[in-house]
Amino acid sequence: MIETGPVIRKLRFRKAKYPEHMDPAEREIIDAAIRDALKAGLYISVSGEGVTDLTPTWHYDLITSHVASCGQTELDFFKSATGDGRNMTVRVGWVLFVHGNGYDVIADYTANDETEALVARANALAQKLEERAHA
Repeated sequence: MIETGPVIRKLRFRKAKYPEHMDPAEREIIDAAIRDALKAGLYISVSGEGVTDLTPTWHYDLITSHVASCGQTELDFFKSATGDGRNMTVRVGWVLFVHGNGYDVIADYTANDETEALVARANALAQKLEERAHA
């Protein structure tokens, strides 16, 4: 079952609950993707190594608490839609993060305009952190 999302103007981010062992660069990059997806009004599900850990939700603290529970994290993005007189969700895309790579944590993502827009800030941040690491 999918939860009803918030009115985006009222979206408030609770405290992040990332695991303590998580690399700070990875946390910053992944957080950018999560926040941008939530600001766009999308639901996010979290999977690790092919197993869904969290079904689609817009609860920031729940999402962040399920990131990095294993060596890789996949975030799937969904939007609400109406069809045949009923509410449903439509998958927009996904992004795969492989942990332990620092600023190079983004491994792959859906090649479509919506997902590209969602990861644009995260990609820019990763580039900035890479340049800083090699300076």
